Amino acid sequence: MLPALVAFGVAHAFFYLNTTTVNTTVGGVTYTDKVTVGPGIPYFLLLAVAVVYWFINKGYFEGTTGRSLGKVIVRTRTISLESGKPIGAGWGFLRALLVYVEFVLILTCVGAVLWLWPLWDKRNQALLSDKATRAVVMRSHRRKRR
Repeated sequence: MLPALVAFGVAHAFFYLNTTTVNTTVGGVTYTDKVTVGPGIPYFLLLAVAVVYWFINKGYFEGTTGRSLGKVIVRTRTISLESGKPIGAGWGFLRALLVYVEFVLILTCVGAVLWLWPLWDKRNQALLSDKATRAVVMRSHRRKRR
């Protein structure tokens, strides 16, 4: 998630730094205001990069291999509850979308419940993304070298 958040943060920096100074004269008094011009091309490009990265990493890679970049680092994998194999690209994209929805909803009480659900669930599944796609995140076992 970190690369997507960095791109998203830089995009918003472009948005807020894209200001102009406006001088307004009212009754002989001049007022100077800083006005945000709005998002420019860099904002939308970086936003697109963040979204595309998110869905390729969480959707395609995690769906087809069971491992996103973050899961490789923490040695976990996402598998189907029924087959024990990766959930596939289609379910991976749906799971990525639902994880994003959970991430956005975390600012509400509902979002907190969605993310805290694994604490009392017997399979440690998130309520929305894991249960809807019948996925479970497991620790990867380290292979012994010979």
